[in-house]
Amino acid sequence: MKRFWALLFLVLLTSCRSGPEKCRTAKALLEDNFNDEACGWDRYDREEASAGYADTEYFIAVHQPNTSAVAVPGAQFTDVSIETDVRLGGGLADNNLGILCRYQDMDHFYAFLISSDGYYAIVRVIDSASFQTLSGDGKHLMPSDAILTETGAVNQIRAECTGDLLTLYVNGQQLASVTDDQLTAGDIGFIVSTYSEGSTEVRFDNLFVREPVAPLGESE
Repeated sequence: MKRFWALLFLVLLTSCRSGPEKCRTAKALLEDNFNDEACGWDRYDREEASAGYADTEYFIAVHQPNTSAVAVPGAQFTDVSIETDVRLGGGLADNNLGILCRYQDMDHFYAFLISSDGYYAIVRVIDSASFQTLSGDGKHLMPSDAILTETGAVNQIRAECTGDLLTLYVNGQQLASVTDDQLTAGDIGFIVSTYSEGSTEVRFDNLFVREPVAPLGESE
């Protein structure tokens, strides 16, 4: 098992956005392959972290230990299914990376996390700079063989936020499902974190934000 550090330091820089509304398609509420900057994701370059577009992907690089960086497009959703491909672009595999749901500000969001060395968790941040683990034993990230850890591996993460039900899938396998009613709406986004040593860079691609599929037995 893998435990979070006590405090979480977040970096978020807003940028000029052309608007995620331009990236609504017939298939998705928001669809982005990051071939251009039309969807208006955050771009920044600071001592702690940097983020932006590179080589038809989106990247977040965290340059310091015990630091998390987030990026958002500037949208507003309630119930959504968020899917993206992720890979380690450089640095340490002892990291956290994943999807944000119902992001309101740096003190209010859900994060659906995996690590490049094979762990996962669903966490919440509420009025605090600390992760509150909702999945597993409530303290640790849990290991899973569903997460690919070999060099160059691409993992598909899917986060479902439907009412108070939060579910994490990796490579088509459900890893965690919890209930929490603290946050009901907000932006989507990406997050990357380091632990006590080193730096890490993560690449994101093939983002789809859709309306959730109704569970069996419920009308659509």
